[in-house]
Amino acid sequence: MVSEGTLVSLVIYGGFLGMLFALMAAGVSLIFGLMKLVNFAHGEIYMMGGYAFYYATTLLGLNPYLAIPVSFFTGFFMGQVIERFVIRPTYTTRMARPDEYALVITFGISLFLQQFALNVFGFEYYRPPSFWQAIVTVLNVTVSGNIIVVTAISTGILVSLFLFINHTWWGLALRCTSQNLEGAQIAGINPKRTNNHAFALGSGLAAVAGGLLASTYLVYPTMGQFPVLQAFVVVIIGGLGSLKGAVIAAFVLGVSESVLSVLVSSSYSQVYGFVILVVVLLVRPQGLFGQKGRTF
Repeated sequence: MVSEGTLVSLVIYGGFLGMLFALMAAGVSLIFGLMKLVNFAHGEIYMMGGYAFYYATTLLGLNPYLAIPVSFFTGFFMGQVIERFVIRPTYTTRMARPDEYALVITFGISLFLQQFALNVFGFEYYRPPSFWQAIVTVLNVTVSGNIIVVTAISTGILVSLFLFINHTWWGLALRCTSQNLEGAQIAGINPKRTNNHAFALGSGLAAVAGGLLASTYLVYPTMGQFPVLQAFVVVIIGGLGSLKGAVIAAFVLGVSESVLSVLVSSSYSQVYGFVILVVVLLVRPQGLFGQKGRTF
């Protein structure tokens, strides 16, 4: 029998997992919503964000809070370069199968970044300093201070993302391009620029997730493999291209995995998400918030 305090702790930890999935899934959903592209290198950009955070706090001696922008801009600039020189030919030049090309090339970038990390950083596991080395206990509920800080920062990033998408000119340009490309061009919006910004922003979200969670899950070359799989699961459950659906599905998945790992078995912790995915697809194939032509 699980006590009430333990159950609350599991829900809190599930919310923490949900933030991990939400930041990753928001990047995937943003890129897919605008470009209809699945980026298989998303997990490796997450990994590079973790390394950027680790070296910023150790070699450069930055405070962990100041190292967060380093992680974000590492992914942001990587996304800009990848989109400009690798992805852009899929929609600016004539080719037989641009979608297949994008899938193959991003998978190739994923393998390249993994090998790059192995050769440059080695096989070792690295742990950067925590944000808050404390244990907080309230009414028999015990939570790590680092989890509290990471969850709060992640929430702030997601709120900022929604404000950016819904209340800025650049966010409006992204939404216009995703909904009506020809109309956006008539209005003077440059689709190349918006695609580049969307891909860079999505990559930045993945990288900052890697930085925020580096002290909890450590930093190593293959650290992005499981989070990116969960991110794809979350995006499909929430509805392809729906940011709101991705965030809600992330919390549902995070809490479910945390609670079921204790109530059922931790041996299947990585399976519960796929079970939920199958159930959702059987009941609602387009996802929880997915609609025909739905973007953002």
